[in-house]
Amino acid sequence: MKDGDELLSLEMKISRFLRWGVLAAGAVMLVGWVGSLIRIHAGWSGNPYAIFETYHSAPFLREIGSAFQAGSWPILLSYLGLVVLIALPMTRVFLTMVLFFKQKEKTLALVASIVLFLLLLSMGLGLEI
Repeated sequence: MKDGDELLSLEMKISRFLRWGVLAAGAVMLVGWVGSLIRIHAGWSGNPYAIFETYHSAPFLREIGSAFQAGSWPILLSYLGLVVLIALPMTRVFLTMVLFFKQKEKTLALVASIVLFLLLLSMGLGLEI
């Protein structure tokens, strides 16, 4: 197999992985959202969307912890799908970096490494713990 064919094959594998990742993340979020709606409608006689009338800011880990303690699996599924969806671009950059290192393209691998570092840093700075 030629280098060009191998590169194209790896790019196609990464592309398929990302496509299936987005579909899987969307399906998990959809299941979580539908489960939340069913749960809200089952136990609420008034307006089921009243909890969305006011916005409250809360740290992500606290929201996860309170959903886990309350046994709110639909909310946890929605968050899982969201985390997977957010992780996909970082995975793409990581796989591209590995591909560049494998091809001995040191400059491009370094750029991909810097991009990955900046993505992780920005995500870390954006999380309120």
